[in-house]
Amino acid sequence: MRSLIVLATIAVILSGCALSPEYMSASSDRDVCERYGVFSRNPMFSELTTQYHAEMERRSLLSQNEKDLVAKKQIQIGMSLCALYASWGKPDHENRSVGSWGTHIQHVYNAGLRYIRPTYVYTENGVVTSWQD
Repeated sequence: MRSLIVLATIAVILSGCALSPEYMSASSDRDVCERYGVFSRNPMFSELTTQYHAEMERRSLLSQNEKDLVAKKQIQIGMSLCALYASWGKPDHENRSVGSWGTHIQHVYNAGLRYIRPTYVYTENGVVTSWQD
């Protein structure tokens, strides 16, 4: 929750400013997708949402199917990690397992919200494989 407050504060500061092309170029794919997912949930950040959307397009980070899912804030088995972040934003927690098989991550959304059960999304090697709600 604290990280959301900090992020919202930063967003308020940045919402009146255009982000420089250098800043966007220096951002990782993950950062671009996460920030789009967070800012697109609030119309107050429409300028930032537009900038991050344009950067995702410039980098060709999402397939057409993923773009459609992100626009509806939905997830699907087989979608990329970037599409998950663009659709739902940054998870509250991530639990990572690394082994000879690759990397498995449990992404926890809505953690700590008193009356809402968390949703767990599982990825293997950057692809959504399942979720539990």
